[in-house]
Amino acid sequence: MKDVVRESFSIRVFFRFAIVLLAFTFAAKIVSIFGQARILQTADPVTGISFRALMLIAAGMEAVVVVILLKSKLVLFKLALICALANCFILYRLFFWAIGSPHFCPCLGTLTDALGMSPGVVDWFLKGVVAYLWLGSVWGLFRYRHHEDAGFDKAFA
Repeated sequence: MKDVVRESFSIRVFFRFAIVLLAFTFAAKIVSIFGQARILQTADPVTGISFRALMLIAAGMEAVVVVILLKSKLVLFKLALICALANCFILYRLFFWAIGSPHFCPCLGTLTDALGMSPGVVDWFLKGVVAYLWLGSVWGLFRYRHHEDAGFDKAFA
């Protein structure tokens, strides 16, 4: 009996692209965390903690997900983890929008300034990343929902 269901080509591609996207956003946050920009000391309007601390937490979550995507063979667990992370980002953005925050989400920190990118372009790019992660993981979860051996229950054994 198999311990896990075999990843389809499309799921494998989804996981690999998710790893690249999350590794990029992780690296951008880490570079920014060590910067001296004033916004890093500013309190995030959603959580009340500094943007530096918030970016460190988000980078840590992204790093954990990347490591699990690289190491685990449990397809449903990996899909559920990506979906959970995307849900966190979506909820944060909804709260950010609901409180009427006047500026763009500084999700990549100060790296956007260093690269000369407009905050609007970066904001749309990151919305696309979150949409990709959420839609891809939901599609995968829906696709594998009938596989008893897909591995989600084994992730906690």
